[in-house]
Amino acid sequence: MHAFKKLFVLTMMIWTCMLTFLSNIHAAVIDKIQEGNTSSSKGHAKWVANPERYATTSDIKPNFDLQVPILEYHQADYLPGNSLGLRSGQFLREAQWLSDHGYHTINFGQLYAAMYHMYQLPKKPIIITFDDGYESVYRNIFPILKKFNQQVTIFMISNYVRLHGKWPMLTKDELRVMESSGLVDVESHSATHPDLGTASEREAYREIVQSSRDLEKITGHPIRFFCYPSGRYNAATIEMLKENGYFLATVQGHEPASLRQGPYTLHRMTIYQTTSLENFAQYLLHGGFKTLPNSHVFG
Repeated sequence: MHAFKKLFVLTMMIWTCMLTFLSNIHAAVIDKIQEGNTSSSKGHAKWVANPERYATTSDIKPNFDLQVPILEYHQADYLPGNSLGLRSGQFLREAQWLSDHGYHTINFGQLYAAMYHMYQLPKKPIIITFDDGYESVYRNIFPILKKFNQQVTIFMISNYVRLHGKWPMLTKDELRVMESSGLVDVESHSATHPDLGTASEREAYREIVQSSRDLEKITGHPIRFFCYPSGRYNAATIEMLKENGYFLATVQGHEPASLRQGPYTLHRMTIYQTTSLENFAQYLLHGGFKTLPNSHVFG
């Protein structure tokens, strides 16, 4: 009887160890799937590949051959006399075109990881950005993102959160709801949208640092990507971004983004309410425009 008890206890200990081992394997597999998840039709992407995971490693291998188109939008309402709005149904048709042609939207955390740490992007990666933080993005764009399971990055002017005027801006609650969906990443477009190409060092520092601090309180994650207001910057601006923890920044341009342009001067292509679906497709299928289809009013 005593021997039987010893055998029973030993058997239970072995089973407990096996179950713990199998449980750890399962958890590791789930973590790996979640870390590698992208915005394909199989589920929401995370704020990925949280760039903090990569920034602390020494395994850096810049990928200068990688090219990813970045689209630049602003208002999601029609704006008479202002080309930076969108026609009724325009974004829906463009989102449908991207889905039909096999494009996969990604965020800047994924782009950074792919540019420097061999992160594997999905086929036909693309980034969609909305500047400034208009409330129309929540009202008109967010439902479309959920329909197609697509991502966007909102470059938010931090001091404009909850601002009411001619064009209402996004509220903290709206930003948090979109962030929590896994489809929207909020990053910095400065604090007050000044010209950083001519701003004093003190002003530029305040715009860059204050915006990240304020947006981190709203989003709950570090702010690591920047969009220059109106595409204006200088060498001091870039150094300030580096010193304050930003990994990538965008300017206006005509080609897909590439490290060959510089990590703090990545090109974006502006989409206007005058941009036809044919021109939209031409840009993506032929690697960019040599000239923009319209002039840039503000950004």
